[in-house]
Amino acid sequence: MEKTRILLPNVPLENVEDLNSLRLFAFSIETLALKVSTFSLFILLSTHFTHIKPYTLLLNKHKDSKMKKFLTIASILTIGLFFTACGGSSDKQGFSKSGKAGSLAVTYSSSKPLVVGDNTIDVKIMNHGKALTGAKVDFKIFMPEMPGMPYMEEIKTLKENGGSYSGNINLSMSGTWQVKIFVEKDGKKYKHSSSVIL
Repeated sequence: MEKTRILLPNVPLENVEDLNSLRLFAFSIETLALKVSTFSLFILLSTHFTHIKPYTLLLNKHKDSKMKKFLTIASILTIGLFFTACGGSSDKQGFSKSGKAGSLAVTYSSSKPLVVGDNTIDVKIMNHGKALTGAKVDFKIFMPEMPGMPYMEEIKTLKENGGSYSGNINLSMSGTWQVKIFVEKDGKKYKHSSSVIL
């Protein structure tokens, strides 16, 4: 099963540990939802194929129609959580993040989910609704030094291609990567800050 990725914009360096805790919390919530949904689906399948209704006694004790409606809605919601949890763990559509670099609108994306190793990044820059062309665009990723791990950094000058800028970025390990996108055009400089959690 592919690891779930959580993407958070504009994350300060001092909150890296908090983000890692948040990632573990989110993973725990998803795991719990998957377990609950799987159990509910098992109950429904058992009812369908064996005609055994584990909740019959409960319905007999609570004839009120509101209770029946509640149980019906609860069953539907748990099935929804099951498919949501399964679907969320197999993101095949890559990712896209947007933000500002001064007066410019910046979007960086990948057609595939980010992985440890090489990733093709595409950056689109808009200036008042029009694509910014002829600019120098540098894409920087880095991970701050941590106990037992040195500072890591990579900077790439992206190539312009049809109104956008693209290049290959290597993410050497899982974790929180800080992102800086530097744009220079006609002597003016812009910077966009963001982050991704792999």
